Parts: sequence; structure tokens; C-alpha cells
Amino acid sequence: MTLESLGINLNVAVGDFLHPFYNRVEIEYFRYIGMENRKGERTPRYAAPVTIMAGEQVPDPALLEKVNKVNDSRVVRQFWVDAEIRPNSRVDNIGGDLISYDGAMWYVISHPDDFRQAGWMSVLAVKTLEPRPEPA
Repeated sequence: MTLESLGINLNVAVGDFLHPFYNRVEIEYFRYIGMENRKGERTPRYAAPVTIMAGEQVPDPALLEKVNKVNDSRVVRQFWVDAEIRPNSRVDNIGGDLISYDGAMWYVISHPDDFRQAGWMSVLAVKTLEPRPEPA
């Protein structure tokens, strides 16, 4: 028998005790729902934002190296969330959800810790200059 089988989300249960290791912050995430083609210009479309709590910290150097973002610690963040947030497609570099945090938009590029079956995951996001999207 596991905690998950009992309906206990370990990330939520111990999240407050982990506060010294990562900040608990409020974020909004925008679910990517497809591309729109207007006269030959492809524009990503996003659903209305959802506000959730997340753990946030600068990823460790080994993880940054793994995703080819060495020395990018100021523009890459790792978030632990109790939601399924999707990264972009590595094949065509489109798609992927956006996170609004700290006055900026963050593009989700990876999820190094994927524990959806337990109700949480971590995602890596890169700070972007993209404006806040208008929900479709």
C-alpha cells in the first residue's frame, strides 16, 4: 500500500516543511491548446490561466547542464507543481505551457521529475520576452 493509493499527495503533505529549500509561490499557468494560422502567420493559442501554488528555486548546475542551459541560472527556474504542466515538443519546438511568475512569462521546456501518478511534477521553465497571452 502506498501513500498515493490512500489519496495522500506527499508533495502537498510535506511542502510546508520544505520551505527552507524552495520558495512556495503563486503562479499562473497557461495550457497550450494549439496553433492558429492567420494569413500564413502561426500563433500559439492558450487556455485561460489557472492559479496554483508551486515550489520555486534555481535548478542545480548538473540539471542545467543536462538541458544545455549552463550559466543560465538567472533565466531558468525549476517549479514543483500539483498539476500536469506540459513542456514544448523537442521535435518542432512548438507547444508547451507558459507560466506567469514574478512579473514575467516563463516557457516550460522540460519536466525532469514526473510523478503524475502521485499528483505532482517538477518543470523547468525559461524566462521569455513573450507578452502575456490572451486566452482563446
